[in-house]
Amino acid sequence: MNKGSIFDIHEAFKLTACGVSSAQSTWPRVSTSNTGLTCVIHNDEKSESVESMHSSSSRQDSKATRVTIITDEGKIISRSKTVAESAKIHPTKPIIALKAHNVFQVYNFESKNLLNELDMVHDVSFWKWTNEDTIILVTEASVFQWTVFTERSEAEFICHRLPRLNCTEVVNCAIDDNHRWYTVTGLLDHGKDSVIEGVTQVYSAEYGVAQCIEAHAVTFVTHRFADSIHESVVLCAASRQLHSPHLTGKVHCIEFASAAYSQTIPRLASSDLKFSPQQDGSQSIDSDNGQKVSSNHGIDFPVSIQADASHCVLYIITKFGTLYIAELESALVLSQTQICFDITFCSSLNSLSTLTVVNKAGQVLNISIDWLYLIKYVTTVLNRPDLAQRLQNSRGMENVNLLLDG
Repeated sequence: MNKGSIFDIHEAFKLTACGVSSAQSTWPRVSTSNTGLTCVIHNDEKSESVESMHSSSSRQDSKATRVTIITDEGKIISRSKTVAESAKIHPTKPIIALKAHNVFQVYNFESKNLLNELDMVHDVSFWKWTNEDTIILVTEASVFQWTVFTERSEAEFICHRLPRLNCTEVVNCAIDDNHRWYTVTGLLDHGKDSVIEGVTQVYSAEYGVAQCIEAHAVTFVTHRFADSIHESVVLCAASRQLHSPHLTGKVHCIEFASAAYSQTIPRLASSDLKFSPQQDGSQSIDSDNGQKVSSNHGIDFPVSIQADASHCVLYIITKFGTLYIAELESALVLSQTQICFDITFCSSLNSLSTLTVVNKAGQVLNISIDWLYLIKYVTTVLNRPDLAQRLQNSRGMENVNLLLDG
C-alpha cells in the first residue's frame, strides 16, 4: 500500500502468461469469481485431455478451444478442450457452465462431473450466473432464469424484453436476493464521437411490471439503512448521461420497497460522476518500455458496478479504467483513480472487499482500500464526518486519528 493513498492497485497476473493471447482477452471470453478465480475460453495449440460437452479424445485440432481456470496467483488449476462456444465460472464454487448453441451444461471442474444440463428452444444472446444457483438467459424477445441445482432442468420465463431494449446489445443482468427484482442492461452505439447509450430494463416479479431507465451499469444489494429496522433492496445504477451538455454521469441508489413495507417512503439518492477530458480517449502502457502510447479513443462510460454492503460502499468502473468509490446510502462519490489505461470489461468483488478487474491487455488487477485513510479523507478533506462515521461503524472501528499522512 502506497503511503497516503486510498487505493492499493497491483497486477495479480497476466492472461498472456497463461497461454491466452491479448486478442482473446475480451468480454465474451473471460469471467471471474468472487473467490479469485478467472475463467477463460480461448484457442491455443496445446494438446490436453478432454471432458464432456467437449470434443472426443481422438480429435486433433491444431487450434483447439480450451477452458482455462486460473487462480489469483496466476496458477492454472484446470485446462480442458471443449466444443463449447462460451463458458462462465460460478461465483463461489469450483463449477463452470458451458454453452454450445442452445445446450447448456454445468460441471464441477475439479471432479469433471456433469451436474446438470439444459436445452433451450430459443437462441440465447446473453447469459450469466447471477447468484449461487441461478443463470439468467436472455433471448431475442424474452428473459428466462434457470435454477441450476434442481432435478427439473427447465428454464422459467421471467418477462418479455421491452421495445426500447430490443435494439441494444445486452451486456449484463442482475437479480435481487429474493428474486423479486430483475434488470437487463443493453448498450446502443450512436456512432463516432457520441456516448454509447445505456438502457436498463427493470422488472418487478412482485407487481408484474417493467420499465426502462437510463443506466450503463446496475446491481442490486440488500442493505439495512442506519435509521431502519428492516433490510431493503437497493438498486444501484451508474450512467453517463446521453443528453447532458457536459456529458456528465450519475450514480443512483434507489430503495425498492416490497409490498410488506409499502407504507414507508423509499429512499432515493444520487450524485454526479465527473468525467475528465483525459478519460475520453484512452492510453495504454507499452509493455516493452513502460511508456504510455495512444490507444482506444471514444467517450468513456461505466461498464461495471459492484456493491459492498458490509462496508457501505459502491465501486464503479468505467470502460477506460477509471474507478470511483461511492458511499452507498448517499450515493456520494468519495474518490476516484485511474487503475489502468486499457479497456476494462470484467470485475468481481470477494469477501475481503478486494476488487478484481480484467482489461483488454490481459491484466488481472486487484484493488483494495485503505479504510483508515479513506475515513480520515472523508472527514477532513470532504468534510463529511457523518459519512465517515457510517464507514467507521461498518468496519467496527473505534475513533480514528484524523491526521493524514503525506
